[in-house]
Order: sequence, then structure tokens, then C-alpha cells
Amino acid sequence: MNNGWVKRIALCLIAAALAAVGTGCEALLGSQRTDLVNDSVLELRIYTDKDEYISGEAVECYAILEYVGGADSITIHSSDPLVYFTIKGSVFKGDYAVNDVLITTTLIKGEPVRYDFVKSGGYSKNDPNAAFWESWFSDPEVRLPSGEFTISATVSGYFDGSDMTGKPYTLTASKTIVVTDPETQ
Repeated sequence: MNNGWVKRIALCLIAAALAAVGTGCEALLGSQRTDLVNDSVLELRIYTDKDEYISGEAVECYAILEYVGGADSITIHSSDPLVYFTIKGSVFKGDYAVNDVLITTTLIKGEPVRYDFVKSGGYSKNDPNAAFWESWFSDPEVRLPSGEFTISATVSGYFDGSDMTGKPYTLTASKTIVVTDPETQ
């Protein structure tokens, strides 16, 4: 049995023991929904707390990035943030904004890193959806109107020693959720 599976089994056993004594770890044992992408260098998982929501309900969303390659660590050069999020559906077109600066991130094999959903983008006051966007960006929670949405987490950058003038390494994990209007139920 490889070391990664041993760690996962151990984590599940610990979480099960904690849930049995009522610590609130039940959420770790099955209430979260995930999509996983693994290309033998990095593993990227995106999580939401549910698959279906009511319009106006907060969506908990985050990603976990883990280096799974052959060395002890890997260094990635990227914009900030290393992992960014997009939403497609309704008025969301999958756009995103990053700080166009060079950051360096070193990932240690076997040490996953959590990235919480961060809103990004902008709008014009002349936009027909300006009132929606003003409300969206002023609320720290992720609240979506009714519809079907694909939320994606993407890591994009250059590995140490690679040609930073070419196409960057990119890995994306996506998750589809449904938001319903409470008045139509």
C-alpha cells in the first residue's frame, strides 16, 4: 500500500473517531462535495458544502492543492493568487482577475494547501447588471441567484527551471451546483 493511501486511511479513521465523540467533524465525513484532478505532478480538488442551494444561501467553496510528484517539493512561479476561482452560469461568464505580479510558491510533497474562494473581477456603473455586481462584491459570502453554475479552481504558473516565456502549466478542477428559487419550490 503506498504512503498516500495510508495517510488518507489514517485521516479517515481520525475523522471518524472525532465524529463519534461529537466534535462536529461529520461534515468531513460526507457532507462536502468534491471534484478531483490529478496529473501526477499536482492534485487539485474543489469542494462545496452541498450540490444544491436555495437562492441567497451562502456557498462554502474552497480548493486543496497538493504536490504529488517524485521530488520532495516543487516551486511554482505565478500571478497572485496561485489558485484562482471562476464561475460560469447566469450573469457569470467565467472571468477572473489576478494581481499581475510574480509570486513564488513552494509546495512540499504530502502537505496539501487550502485556498478559500475569493471573489475577483470588476464592473462598470454603465453595466446593465451593475446593481447585481455591486451587491455581489459588497457581500463577503458567495451567494448566487437561481440557476446552474460551474465553479472552477485553476492553478496556473511555471515550474522552477522551465521556460517562463512559453505557455504556463495549468490545471483546473470544476464543480457544478444548482441554485433554486425558494418561491418556485
